[in-house]
Amino acid sequence: PQSMSSLTTSIPLVIAYRNGSELDRLPSLRSADELLKWFDAIHGGSTRLETLRGAVRADPESAAARLELAQELLRRAPDAERSATEAREQILWLWEHRDDRGLTDSHSHQFSSLLRAAAANPKLRETLVSLRPAPLPPKTTPADVRSLTAGQLDDFFTLSAALNDQPAIADMFGSLD
Repeated sequence: PQSMSSLTTSIPLVIAYRNGSELDRLPSLRSADELLKWFDAIHGGSTRLETLRGAVRADPESAAARLELAQELLRRAPDAERSATEAREQILWLWEHRDDRGLTDSHSHQFSSLLRAAAANPKLRETLVSLRPAPLPPKTTPADVRSLTAGQLDDFFTLSAALNDQPAIADMFGSLD
């Protein structure tokens, strides 16, 4: 059986090996400068994950740094409990700060992809379920619908889509009649 760590999850993907063992991975298209920095970090004994953690420590308010760290942690989460726990922390921070950090605009595709990847991980799926507002009860009145904010509806649909929960989405639309 093939281990999760040997699967390719993005293209292009650069894998660094030392003495026949995988040392680190660099997913996605990168500039020459980024590749050189990565090679220097590996040569200095630092992995991509350690570099991303350092970027978040250096700028804890950076949504971009946290988003990239969460993506890397999710890639590793199937093999490591610690990665799943740390990914959960990053996802919760990103969710809490999504509006004021532009995650609903400039990084929305990356953020949606991150939520879908988290939903595929059994350890993280329940976190997303807990963040989702409850669906409207059957026989909802127009007053009930008016009591919901646009943000509550957006949160419900965003998380339901990430969870691939079409029945919940259909039920919500049905209750809006």
